[in-house]
Amino acid sequence: MKPAKRLLQNPPQRSQRPQRGSGTPFVYAQSPLRSSRSLRWKSVCGTVFKPIGNWKLEIGNCPTASPLAPRAPGVVAVALLFLLSVASSALAQEPPQSAPQDAVDALTWRRVDQSVERALAFLVTQQLRDGQFQSGNSKSQPGVTALCGMALLAAGHVPGQGPYGEHLNRAIDYVLDSQQSDGLLSRFRYTHSTYSHGIAGIFLAEVYGMTDRERALRIRPAVERALKYSIDLQYQQPKRRVLDRGAWRYIVPGSFGECDSDLSVTCWMMCFLRSAENAGFDVPVKSVDDSAGFVGRCFVPSYGTFIYAPQTPERPNRAMAGAGMLALAMGGRHGLPVAKAAGDWILANNPASYGSTVPGAERYFYAMYHASQGTFQLGGEHWRRFYSQLAEIFLANQNDQGAWVHPPRRSGVIDSDHWSGPAYTTALSILALTPAYQIVPIYQR
Repeated sequence: MKPAKRLLQNPPQRSQRPQRGSGTPFVYAQSPLRSSRSLRWKSVCGTVFKPIGNWKLEIGNCPTASPLAPRAPGVVAVALLFLLSVASSALAQEPPQSAPQDAVDALTWRRVDQSVERALAFLVTQQLRDGQFQSGNSKSQPGVTALCGMALLAAGHVPGQGPYGEHLNRAIDYVLDSQQSDGLLSRFRYTHSTYSHGIAGIFLAEVYGMTDRERALRIRPAVERALKYSIDLQYQQPKRRVLDRGAWRYIVPGSFGECDSDLSVTCWMMCFLRSAENAGFDVPVKSVDDSAGFVGRCFVPSYGTFIYAPQTPERPNRAMAGAGMLALAMGGRHGLPVAKAAGDWILANNPASYGSTVPGAERYFYAMYHASQGTFQLGGEHWRRFYSQLAEIFLANQNDQGAWVHPPRRSGVIDSDHWSGPAYTTALSILALTPAYQIVPIYQR
């Protein structure tokens, strides 16, 4: 895949940065959806609108066709016509079928905004001097720190600016300092390090165009090494089953059980690939196609949804249903019948109480994150029905400190969310509540 041409060939100088990021091929426009500080980014062929004073147009070359995202024809006229369209309305319009703000009413959105602000205020109290956000499991770093950083980004905060700018800078530095010599983004090399690697890779790719020049010069080679590690792991790690080829699971040989790839890790890796491609890094088409093929094999017609790994006795749950929808969207496969079926399954299997899980192995906050992001990508009635219930549940169960914590442990329930600590569960909750903000490119529809 030929990467999108970056309009800023060198990392941006601090004085050149727009208020909400720069350096990636997106249209930045004031969003009618959220508050005045919120921005919505839409990709267009090699064109960047930057909200610095008056609108400014820059036109670059259009990349070759990519399965990751449809792009407009590579002609200047199209970009200029689009500029006229934006200027005439002063904002970028959502297509008719996309109305994320309709999921709840205006009063509920205000309550969500206030809830998210309280959660962010709590979240930064969990950051230590070295930049990490506290976790109940030190081996989960820098993944938990990256999730907390993503939560700050999703609410409209950027590195080096505003009340949480330095918190983000310290988180970036901590994640960068966590990378191993072979590109693995993990403080520890252990079985589940692929989770931390994928999540941290997303965070670095997202902040690459937002941060100062010095950090951007560190981030670029870190993302390149992380991409190489991911793709090497995708193809060089032996797969005992043909069904598992082209995807990811853990990094320690012999620790896989009967399958060598799973949907949970693969979804994070596909999000990383998409985020890196959005930021102008070179992502092989084959890597995206092969991983999307694996996701398709995780769909079980008799269940009507996705499971953890193909042809295994795994039971369906909301986390994997959402992960399947989200991963396909990250791979450019939008609105497929299998995704709609998984959305139907979530709506039919979505207990309306805080901390409730469906039968089988499900982690509540992990499930809510994936189900929210997945139904948002699907849009329409799936998004509206899921989010309206989620918002009311979360608004009613935020604690006095602003956090969302796991309910008391119940016998027989898998709840590693509980062990990971309140920063982790609160970050996932913020990310589950904010897809409609449309601020971070990776979480846009």
